[in-house]
Amino acid sequence: MTLAEKQTLFSFHGLPVLLTVTAILFAIAGSCVAQTEVNLYNFNYGANPNSPQSGVIRDSDGNLYGVTFFGGAVSHRCELGCGVVFKLSPDGTFTVLHIFKALEDGTNPYGTLFRDERGNLYGTTIGGGAYGNGTIFRISASGGERVLYSFTGGADGSRPYSGPVYSHGNFYGTTYQGGAAGHGTVYELTSSGVLLVLHTFAGGTDGDTSVGTLVRDSNGNLYGTTYFGGAHGFGTVYKVDATGTESVLYSFAGGTDGANSNSDLLLGKGGELFGTTSGGGTNDDCIDCGTVFRLDPTGAETVLHRFTGGSNGSNPRSGLVRDAKGNFYGTTQLGGNFSVCGYGCGTIFELTVGGKFKHLYSFGGRTNNDGQNPIADMILDGDGNLYGMVQGGGSFGAGTIFEFTPQP
Repeated sequence: MTLAEKQTLFSFHGLPVLLTVTAILFAIAGSCVAQTEVNLYNFNYGANPNSPQSGVIRDSDGNLYGVTFFGGAVSHRCELGCGVVFKLSPDGTFTVLHIFKALEDGTNPYGTLFRDERGNLYGTTIGGGAYGNGTIFRISASGGERVLYSFTGGADGSRPYSGPVYSHGNFYGTTYQGGAAGHGTVYELTSSGVLLVLHTFAGGTDGDTSVGTLVRDSNGNLYGTTYFGGAHGFGTVYKVDATGTESVLYSFAGGTDGANSNSDLLLGKGGELFGTTSGGGTNDDCIDCGTVFRLDPTGAETVLHRFTGGSNGSNPRSGLVRDAKGNFYGTTQLGGNFSVCGYGCGTIFELTVGGKFKHLYSFGGRTNNDGQNPIADMILDGDGNLYGMVQGGGSFGAGTIFEFTPQP
């Protein structure tokens, strides 16, 4: 196996940016195929957009959209900037679509955006808005921004870390805090702008602290994970049905079955759920390095993989994406390359339809200019390319947008 690295200078708005392509050549049946990681954009500090915490979305023309946690307008309320919404075109043009302004429209967008058929973008901020507890916002196709809802921090919740889920004109999501018991909520925002609390987490067996984006089935049931709570205190997988009734489908025990899930869930055709835990998965090589799990419709859990740390990665925080063949792809926040990052710069992995785990790529921090510590979901295009963002590393240490092409 030969490792070839190519570095090419190109420009965004007249500024030179270092593009790193890492090509790993594999010999298969006498021929060579390439597996590449391409750094599409380097975020920078200051008023520049920086420190993305979420994933990207992609339209039919190949444009990527996302948010950054910091950057934009720097003020006494946002010393590092309140964050922005951006667009990255296939030719490399980076455009800021909106700059947040604290109490006016929110601060620090966190969850992945949703884009409707008209080109409107929807998302959440974890702070700011009329009451300082976060917002749900819309960016129109023409660039205008509107706050659809400002959380009060009371019974309606506070700090919506998850991105919005859209169905039939309504939005669904979770709040990290707030609610009647202070442990977060599951909400519905109607097309008329009325917010309904579907479930308030009590912080006990029903779960505590939901971060991941919800998934909704054809019957209107919502599924998510909590980081804490449940029967053992290590988090849950839960369902909220169309009537607003919550039921815990599984409570993580904190051992070999996993613990503390931030994961967005992936819904299978048969009603099964797939996700990751950032902790648990104890084995001989690594304690509390995390898992990939499957939950069938009866609530039975199967651990598909236990991370071993080291070069193979550990502590996944993102959910999974699945290709047409049934293979899963995901990232780990830690592990991989330890020469640059003390706990590892993170990895990209594949779990084949046959259950075989493959380490595909190790991020290199600032050394390889490819970024470090991915925590958000990737997306997959029709040609099998993966796209995502990392919160740190890159040419300026402020995160990157990347494209990764797995080995065919």
